[in-house]
Amino acid sequence: MSRRVRIILIAVAVTIGAILIVSCGLFSAARYEPGFYKAILAADKKRQEADSREMTQGIATLATKVRKQGSWESLFTADQINGWLAIDLVSNFSEAVPKEVKEPRVSIDESGVTIACRYTGQSVLSLTFEPFITEPNSLAVRIRKARAGLVPMPMNVLMGKITDAVKKMGFRIDWRSAEADPVAIIKLPPREENGKLIILEKIKLGDGAIYFSGVTKSK
Repeated sequence: MSRRVRIILIAVAVTIGAILIVSCGLFSAARYEPGFYKAILAADKKRQEADSREMTQGIATLATKVRKQGSWESLFTADQINGWLAIDLVSNFSEAVPKEVKEPRVSIDESGVTIACRYTGQSVLSLTFEPFITEPNSLAVRIRKARAGLVPMPMNVLMGKITDAVKKMGFRIDWRSAEADPVAIIKLPPREENGKLIILEKIKLGDGAIYFSGVTKSK
């Protein structure tokens, strides 16, 4: 074997090795599971069932409140939401979730909400955002980060998906920015029920919980 051929073969081998190392690194990074997500998935089944019942009861209570004229408020914990996602969503609303999405869960703290799920059985997708109300029935969603494992997702693609989904629901959406983060401004038309207007006025995040408040007025 000539020296030239040997050098070419070594170069090819080194190149292939580098590609494999990078590919393995990207594969591992894409399959990375956030710590909070693994912990939530390991939650006790009976605790999840109790949390799911609390979530369902809380939703029913809130529905009753908003039908009456006057101010209303409600708080849901991340445990209650995750219990509902693990139990009630799977049992009663599985057709509402794309088949590629499995085991969605949430984490909530004062800085934002993180949603994570398995996608096509391989990657764990996560989205961290901060919801707040800019004015009555005007929902702002500041996107902090979006990942497939440890790999950042293209923000323009994500924004396009969000825009399409919001428009399909019949809502208006505009995009702004805050310190380089995209912010979706979603206009929620006042909901009318039995001659009354239901208006969302505030969303507040706490340690492991999300708080809603608003008012129901006569037209």
